[in-house]
Parts: sequence; structure tokens; C-alpha cells
Amino acid sequence: MFRSILLVVAFMLGSSDVFAGYQDGLYAYYDGNYELALKELTPYAEQGDADAQFRLGVMYIGGLGTRINDAKGISWYKKAAKQGHKPAIEDLKITCGKKLSKITDQDPFE
Repeated sequence: MFRSILLVVAFMLGSSDVFAGYQDGLYAYYDGNYELALKELTPYAEQGDADAQFRLGVMYIGGLGTRINDAKGISWYKKAAKQGHKPAIEDLKITCGKKLSKITDQDPFE
């Protein structure tokens, strides 16, 4: 029993480190430190976190913490939208309505 409790506590302590980067990325995003947000959130976006993907889309489309890169921004929006992330779906519709003709003639959700 005691060993099980120790394992649970060890797991919880270890997992807090895992989420520290994500939390740091969100705090940086909301504080306007987009360079740090980009650095901290990218690994989570690459692992499939829809909210991180959405935020990277916002940063690339808006040039926040990076140069404007519509193709990357739309790519991140698409990944988040495919997971049902509503703000990503809405931003993708808006962004593609304005910029899609410059990038591709494909359906924005493909």
C-alpha cells in the first residue's frame, strides 16, 4: 500500500514537470512574450495538442514572436480544426477567406 502511494506521488511530481513547459508557454502567450510562447508550445503542438496548435497558428498568422508565415499558420489551424477546436475552425474560415487564394485552391480543411 505504502509503495503504491509513493508511486502515485512520484508520478504526480514527475508529471508536473511535464506540464510546466505548457503552462510556461500559456503564461508567456497571455503576457505577450510570444518568442517564449512559441518555444514552449511548439513541442506540445507537434505532439497533437489542439490548443497549442491553435496558438501557434495565431502567432504565425499574426507575426507574433516570429515572422508572418501564412502557410505555417494555416497548417497549424488545420491540425487543430481537424480535432474539433472551435476557435481554430473559425479562424481558419476567416483566414482562408482572406488569404487562401494566395496559397492554394484546395479546401481549407483538407
